[in-house]
Amino acid sequence: MHWRVLILVVLLALGASSSGPVASGQEKPVAVTAESQSVRKVPAKELAIPTTVSPELARVIAQPIRKLPNPKTPDQWRAAQRALDEQRAEEARKNAAKLGVKVEETTVAGVSCYKVTPAEVPARNEGRLLVHVHGGAYVFGGGLACTGEAVLIADACKTRVISVDYRMPPDHPFPPPSMTRWRSGRRSPKPATLPKSRCWARRPAVG
Repeated sequence: MHWRVLILVVLLALGASSSGPVASGQEKPVAVTAESQSVRKVPAKELAIPTTVSPELARVIAQPIRKLPNPKTPDQWRAAQRALDEQRAEEARKNAAKLGVKVEETTVAGVSCYKVTPAEVPARNEGRLLVHVHGGAYVFGGGLACTGEAVLIADACKTRVISVDYRMPPDHPFPPPSMTRWRSGRRSPKPATLPKSRCWARRPAVG
């Protein structure tokens, strides 16, 4: 039994040492308060622009980080949405014109959508359709702004795209946004001969 007593003594000694005063040179634990829980500060640092990307992408990465608004009321949210979405809509217009992509308003299952068609659709993609659900944290990117990524996808993939302009807060809080996306995705227009394997969805990060 002596070996069991020895193990017990060692465990008690370790427990006493860990519960004792903080050793010299070690930082004392920071007291957790309501104020410290609401804000987490990190040291400022500089990040190098990667050299492995194209010059065009490097210029985009080098741009200052956009400071998003912090609205408090429904009216402030609507104003913030209009301001940001107008910028993105203008970008979508310019890209569509530059790439020769056609953007048309349409409705799918009662949901406002945009039909995005590239300048050229090869024969292998005639029976394909991509259902695009825009990003924006379920708050931003409504209206024509929702087609920004869809225009680029349509041109890059040379395939037709349906971009869903789903309802969003503050006028339509959860669950309408997700329900709208689901309904429009299931009923997106497609050729009668199009199998399910040729209709797929694309969802970017929500931000």
